[in-house]
Amino acid sequence: RLLAGATLVRQGQPGTDVYLILDGVVRVERDGERLAEYGPGALLGERASLEGGARTSTLVAVTPCMVAVPSEFP
Repeated sequence: RLLAGATLVRQGQPGTDVYLILDGVVRVERDGERLAEYGPGALLGERASLEGGARTSTLVAVTPCMVAVPSEFP
């Protein structure tokens, strides 16, 4: 769960988790520029997992959000 205004991940930080937005709206920012907003059903964070583990953007909760982190399959 995230409060409105909370940062889920920051651009440039390491990380390989992906995030499924269950409820609420998340904004995607790169270099301080607002790129998009996504709501329930969106899968975010996959680029870092696929491209070496560095976050390519910052994810910020626009509204209170519920986010799931799917676990890896064995």
